Amino acid sequence: MTALMIILCFITLFIVMLNFSLRIKVRYYDEVFDFKIKYMFFKLYPLRERVKKEKKRKRRFDAGAGKDKAAPRPKSKRGGADKALSREKQSKSSNKDASRTKGLTETIEYIKGIADKLGEVWEDPQIKKITRLTLKSVMLDQMKLEFHVCGNDAYEAAMNYGTVSALTYNSLSAARLLFPISVKSINIVCDFDGKASRLNGKFDIKMRLPKLLKAGFLTLIWFFKNKHILLNR
Repeated sequence: MTALMIILCFITLFIVMLNFSLRIKVRYYDEVFDFKIKYMFFKLYPLRERVKKEKKRKRRFDAGAGKDKAAPRPKSKRGGADKALSREKQSKSSNKDASRTKGLTETIEYIKGIADKLGEVWEDPQIKKITRLTLKSVMLDQMKLEFHVCGNDAYEAAMNYGTVSALTYNSLSAARLLFPISVKSINIVCDFDGKASRLNGKFDIKMRLPKLLKAGFLTLIWFFKNKHILLNR
């Protein structure tokens, strides 16, 4: 009887934990991007220990940068040898540039191949079902956006203001077709005297774990059913 009560308590606790959402707090202020991940009362990212380590590394780096400032090296008197070395360095750098270009081309072709495979996979109705289920588990909450739109003159600032307004509200309308969005405030200001446009904003991403787990389970089933087809492509 005691064992049964313990099992029932664990099951109840598991069900209660599933009713909480995974929350990702996204912030962008003064060109600084930051995000935090929380679940229930636990902070998953960033961890305090990791933040302390990053601060220590930054201090060490700053201290090392101050110490490593050495005096400028005297100019070498070997004219011919220096010229030969410079030519060799130029040839090596040109070879590196060619290899980088080749690697970039291969990467682009590889990405195109993956995109083609994803297009073929998207035609599967099961994948569409999984995608809809995943999107239903996501919600954007407490969205707050603030735009300061500027231009070189009053005409350009007004045109930029209209463009930003249209893009913002149309994008929100399109995104609301995919998942729910709760908007706290949107403030678009046309700053005629400003020199540079800027954006500040924040929102929370809430993800329901039951639907995410269900989508992940369906994805695993679909993968194992179509594993031989995917590997042979």
